[in-house]
Amino acid sequence: MNNREIKFRAHDGSNWWVGLLVFHGSAVANYAQIIDRDTGIISDNAFTDSVGQYTGLKDKNGKEIYEGDLVRHVAAFFIPLDDGSKDMELVESEDVGSIVFDHGSFMFVTPEDPPRLSVTLWPGVGGLLSEDERYDFEVIGNIYENPELLSNE
Repeated sequence: MNNREIKFRAHDGSNWWVGLLVFHGSAVANYAQIIDRDTGIISDNAFTDSVGQYTGLKDKNGKEIYEGDLVRHVAAFFIPLDDGSKDMELVESEDVGSIVFDHGSFMFVTPEDPPRLSVTLWPGVGGLLSEDERYDFEVIGNIYENPELLSNE
């Protein structure tokens, strides 16, 4: 069994940083810093609400998927025709949602309240996604820089 890489990303107001997370908290201020594993460079103080953990997965284009990413998922499945026959119809469904960490797992969650779709990214952990389906995700932005992508079109 391969262990996934543990790393985080955070935004400092100018740049995204990826690496090890250092969180500083007090009654006066809360902020985070990211330490680049390769260079040892430490980020400026990053916004704590921008911190997201790497899921260990990549999207269909090879881009790493982080907590807080906005992703598009297109699923194709067969449903029976409503004519009494045993024929099936191919139906495609496209959903945009965010990646959250909830109930001990990274989840894909649509923006409705309650969510219309909420599934774990890892197959075999109470989720609906098969090994192949989890690669049908495409990162299209993140909740910090592109919240408008979650609005209904």
